[in-house]
Amino acid sequence: MNFSKTNECFEKSKFWISYLFVFISILSMSSLVYKVTSPIYKGLSAIVVLCICLTLFLNWKRIEIDKKYLGLFGLLAGSHLVATVVNRSGHLLGNMIEIFFMIAYILLFTMVNSEYLKKLIRLIAGTVQFVSFFSAIFAFVLLIFRILILFKIGEHSYYYGVMNGRLWGVVNPNASAIFSYISIVFALYLIHKGSKYSIYLKINNVIQFLNFAAMQSRGALLSAVLMLGFYSLFIARGNLLKKCLTFLVAGTLIVASNIGISYVTSVYILAAKATVIDLNKGESYSETDSDVAKKNGELHLIETTPSGRTYIWENAIKMGSAKPLFGYGVRNVTDYYTEYFSKFEIQNSLIGGNFHNILITIFVSSGLLGLISFILIIAYVSLRFITYLVVTKKNDEKLIIILFFGILFGQLFESQIIYSTNFINIIFWLVIGYGLTICLKEKNIRYEEVTDISEIQKMELGIMEYIHEVCQKIGAKYFLAYGSLIGAVRHKGFIPWDDDMDICMLRDDYEKLQDYLIAHPDERYELMSYKNNINYVYPFMKIKDNQTYLVEEDVRIDSNMGIYVDIFPVDGYEDDQAFKDKMTKIIKKRQLSCYTFKGITNTKSVVNSMIRYISVMIFYFTNTNKYVSQIDELAKSRKVEDYEQVDYLIYKDMNKPVWKREWLENVETGNFEGKEFMIPNHYHEILTSDYGDYMQLPPVEQQVSHHDFKLWKIIENG
Repeated sequence: MNFSKTNECFEKSKFWISYLFVFISILSMSSLVYKVTSPIYKGLSAIVVLCICLTLFLNWKRIEIDKKYLGLFGLLAGSHLVATVVNRSGHLLGNMIEIFFMIAYILLFTMVNSEYLKKLIRLIAGTVQFVSFFSAIFAFVLLIFRILILFKIGEHSYYYGVMNGRLWGVVNPNASAIFSYISIVFALYLIHKGSKYSIYLKINNVIQFLNFAAMQSRGALLSAVLMLGFYSLFIARGNLLKKCLTFLVAGTLIVASNIGISYVTSVYILAAKATVIDLNKGESYSETDSDVAKKNGELHLIETTPSGRTYIWENAIKMGSAKPLFGYGVRNVTDYYTEYFSKFEIQNSLIGGNFHNILITIFVSSGLLGLISFILIIAYVSLRFITYLVVTKKNDEKLIIILFFGILFGQLFESQIIYSTNFINIIFWLVIGYGLTICLKEKNIRYEEVTDISEIQKMELGIMEYIHEVCQKIGAKYFLAYGSLIGAVRHKGFIPWDDDMDICMLRDDYEKLQDYLIAHPDERYELMSYKNNINYVYPFMKIKDNQTYLVEEDVRIDSNMGIYVDIFPVDGYEDDQAFKDKMTKIIKKRQLSCYTFKGITNTKSVVNSMIRYISVMIFYFTNTNKYVSQIDELAKSRKVEDYEQVDYLIYKDMNKPVWKREWLENVETGNFEGKEFMIPNHYHEILTSDYGDYMQLPPVEQQVSHHDFKLWKIIENG
């Protein structure tokens, strides 16, 4: 029996079981679907627990799991088991089932192989986009036509549409709003990862923002603002002052627009009669919003006012204080409602033991022992995640970590992440499982900022040696160009203040090298091209060092860059104004689609800068990769052999000297920092054409680097 193949099949099975587990939890958000999916979900939970047991038994030594987290979970589960035993006179089986479910959704995502877990996150993120889009469209249709759909399952009444001045979508407004911001974060994650559907993700984010605001959830808004704070602090570029300013401006805009949209939504709902569709009675009629609210006593103001939650919390604490050590047991809580709450609160706000605060809910259900164990596990995860946010410089995974804090904060106003088999609960523990896996992989990695220009030059020299070796191997001709060529001729190495290296290649050699590097990737030195990285924003190649990480301040899109050497293609040239205008137009579109405000600011004109800022916001919804491809294809249309003159064509307006083709036909060995790299035989003619008297040093004030980036070395300890 092939154990490795069996193990691989087992891992794939866990992947699809996990996905189905999450997918059904998404569908279960709908009250209509829940009754159908509940038995399936329970059956899946049993399979999940079996998978967890098998994983622990068969693959214990190979599990990529945080053992401390596993121990703290044992404490949490144990405290609930104690509460179950102490309260065994009531709902013993139900409380045991609750622990069973807890094991399923908390441990599942720590047992999936890290590579499969990464695929799972991306698949779920994509699934959420589809569901959130159609859910939002459904809610908007109900809003536009002021429709309220009523139906009853068992003793509980459910509502889709407009009521009490609010919009109720597929689920209640609070859960809908949380689902929207989860969708937004997942979309940003996919965009950072280089999804080819980034335009559609951005459009859906706008739709989700409108849906979020229309739901009028104050708790969800506070969660979103908290996540924005984390984003500004740990992902946004710039110094601390700039990060704080970013948060202040963005937070004000988001809160103000949210309040404005919420107000307009309420005014619109209350401005005319709603069409009520009663599914149980099979009839429809028109009534004012206030009449509907009066007929449905379940929609008590306690659900929509802060004072209502305060009242719930006060009475829940009184309830928990009667059994402070071990609590009542999860399934027993509802049996004691009538001693502390009125019929309205019980029918509307306390379904399933939900006290609208996760800490209070756990205290009442499992006592101080359960509360302390929950706080310990959350504190441990929070510490690991904050450490990760501080230490790592790569931004894509940070978005998932930030989602953890947003959902957790929202639980101060809801109780959905431990005693409720819903999507928010499942996603919360998925994020924890995935986040801890990331932390585990990078726990021995640190980032050391590099500012010494000599160290940067040494790194680039290493990349250049790799390029030279590959070109010699495959018979591709290159030559040092621009500042690097001046350095080779004038300084026999780097220009002392220069922090980059540039080389050029005739188009056929350029394509030959690019194809080879795509087909034969190197572990350390990686090709950066629009052909192998959808987030890459330049129409020429770079070779980067994977043991470094670099952030360019003027580019908005993160393509996971490191220190690099630029490789520019050389194509045929003629003085063709129509060609220049076409190239310039595409280049400007590319810049607007990927540059930050800083990158396109016109320091000489405030009005022009404002126009550019507005254009950047519009072009955010376009595809940078498409523009880069168009630029490259336009340049390639000028075959080198068809023209007497050649050059790197990808310049706006192209008002620069050009080279004669014969100058580049032959190369020779040049000395560069004690290494031998290729330079053109006619380097004097090329440099004179570009710079005039290239042997003359520039004025002292111009002897500075012109690049704006931050660079870190990635160091693995031990």
